[in-house]
Amino acid sequence: MTITEKFKKRYIPGFDCRLSTFRNCLAFNGIVLSNSMVLGLAGTLIFCFNDGKIYSRLPHFVIAGINDQSLEGLAFNLNIYLLRGRMLNINDVRLKLGELLNHSPVNIAINRQRLHQIRGLENNQINMGFHFVTVTDYDSNSGEVTIFETDFTQPIVITEKQLEEIWFSDLLQSRSVVDPLQLVDGQWYSFFCSKEFSRDDLIKASIRGIEKVITNFFTSPVDFIIGKSALLSFKKHFLSLSEEDLCDRTIKESLLIFSAMESGMSGGGLGRKIYSYFLSELGTLLGDLTLKSIATNFKDQANLWRVFTSKLSIGAHAKDQRNFIHANIERLVDGELECMNELKLWLKNRNTYGI
Repeated sequence: MTITEKFKKRYIPGFDCRLSTFRNCLAFNGIVLSNSMVLGLAGTLIFCFNDGKIYSRLPHFVIAGINDQSLEGLAFNLNIYLLRGRMLNINDVRLKLGELLNHSPVNIAINRQRLHQIRGLENNQINMGFHFVTVTDYDSNSGEVTIFETDFTQPIVITEKQLEEIWFSDLLQSRSVVDPLQLVDGQWYSFFCSKEFSRDDLIKASIRGIEKVITNFFTSPVDFIIGKSALLSFKKHFLSLSEEDLCDRTIKESLLIFSAMESGMSGGGLGRKIYSYFLSELGTLLGDLTLKSIATNFKDQANLWRVFTSKLSIGAHAKDQRNFIHANIERLVDGELECMNELKLWLKNRNTYGI
């Protein structure tokens, strides 16, 4: 069985490119988990609000539900050896990619908008960062490369030239706005992992993931942009927005990014919907009805985020947007605090390692 055949057999589509590629490579190595379980194990569910003035990588305010350190979180929690590197150019690819594929699939950071153009798909991607896809085969003779997207179950075959266009796009052509920490310049990752992962290992790792989420919310090392303090800053900032502010081009672009982060990049409701599935799955493993009830509350919170985001869509009138913010933001923030407090109390009442 080829790498492509084996990878396809255990592949499932996902929502976040880091988590999805990691999950499918875990499955390739015999550790088959759900997307929601991988999110929980990463311990990267957060509330992030950056008003664009402090440590801002983009000229917008940013609201996110999952941080960009999920690969590191998963590697630590699951005792995985994470490999990372950067190809210099297409000649470097010819020398090294085949060798890497002798051991495992390779995940590469690409320009998704350009890939959509190559595939003839609707080109509506926000093009400010990179997107991971998985390479499973490279034929150096024909120049054909086989990749898997995070939301498409069939392998995609592209040419070596097309690979260069999507994998080195920031070296070939500059973008008007780009996240400096997500350049499309030849980056890749892969990993080695143990094939043994028991039920008890899964439960302990899940609880470590929850501990990380709770710690990052209540005692964040960067509380000016992540955690409870950031949530309260988000509330204060949004209540201060005037109708004139909501008409500003940068604010409108920020709301567009907010909408993308709420749905496609984090699985709905800033990741709360997928996280609720993780808590429910863990509750079933533990036979814990309290945790399953908390999972339901996280799902309800995801719905609040979804409604809030949709009402602030670009097409809405500024006056209606402002009225909606003032009528609903209190409930939204209180719901977030309630979910995190409930999960914190559940964790406190457990003997974490006495399973």
